[in-house]
Amino acid sequence: MFRDAKGNVTRHGRVRADELNEMVVDDARGALSESGCWPDTEVGDKYRVGGELARDIVRLAKEGS
Repeated sequence: MFRDAKGNVTRHGRVRADELNEMVVDDARGALSESGCWPDTEVGDKYRVGGELARDIVRLAKEGS
């Protein structure tokens, strides 16, 4: 599971035990870089289209334009 600063699940999925040593997490202003683990994960419910946090992000982006 990957969580945001407030503990909300951003992505979740399975990682094979032999991939754990290869998993690299790059934290650049809170954004995680793409890695080999991402393709087999799913976006967390709150971050999906129509989800609580996704709606807030879209609203804030519209207000900022």
